[in-house]
Amino acid sequence: MDKNIIRIFILGFIWVATGIIINLTKKEDGAGILALAIGLSIESVALILFFWRKIKNK
Repeated sequence: MDKNIIRIFILGFIWVATGIIINLTKKEDGAGILALAIGLSIESVALILFFWRKIKNK
């Protein structure tokens, strides 16, 4: 796996974890949803890049 893809995935995971922590600590409705959505978007980009490189190398 490429190191850049791993870094992108870790960045997305940090955003997801931040969103979950914000959601658990604040008692408001929808707290942390934006951070969670950003993290999932970043992780999906990492997944697309991973598969793109796998297909491209075949």
